[in-house]
Amino acid sequence: MSQVYFFRLHICHVDDENRYKMWHELAVALCLMLVIEGIIPFIDPRRWRRMLRMLDQVNDRTVRIIGLCSMLVGTIMLVIIN
Repeated sequence: MSQVYFFRLHICHVDDENRYKMWHELAVALCLMLVIEGIIPFIDPRRWRRMLRMLDQVNDRTVRIIGLCSMLVGTIMLVIIN
């Protein structure tokens, strides 16, 4: 089995069972994301609307920087956890 090392991540051949586990974990992660994203609109819809109005006033560059930071923090946390 060939092995590739990239930033301490171990990537190997994926068989059918591992492929199923991967898709299952991705589905679980997406479901959890939807639950977390729905908390604020459920608890306080007015605050959620205010946040959306404020977000509309932020320029594109700032939104991109926030998105990039979010992706980097998430990636780093995944590396640490795994």
